[in-house]
Amino acid sequence: MAEASFTCSNSRFKTNTARGRPHGSGRACGSVFEQPLLAEGGHSLWLEHVTDELEPERAGLYWLMWYNSDGAPLVRVSPVFEAEQLREMSRQLAAFIEFE
Repeated sequence: MAEASFTCSNSRFKTNTARGRPHGSGRACGSVFEQPLLAEGGHSLWLEHVTDELEPERAGLYWLMWYNSDGAPLVRVSPVFEAEQLREMSRQLAAFIEFE
């Protein structure tokens, strides 16, 4: 069985494997955390550092990426966001949880 890759890319963005932590027992870096945000049924959700291929000087980009147990991405499109946008998403999610 091949080692899990835990990297994703599209026509403009890709997991920044020069930053962050390895995904689980794999060697590919790019994860913000040492463990997934969620893990369910062999799938895992990671917050990753991202590189903008068209504007490589842009820093501080992230995305959420689902992977299967082989480390292959499960989604074709994932939004890219900056830390301030993540703060706002977190604020809204926290408010929703409190409301529920």
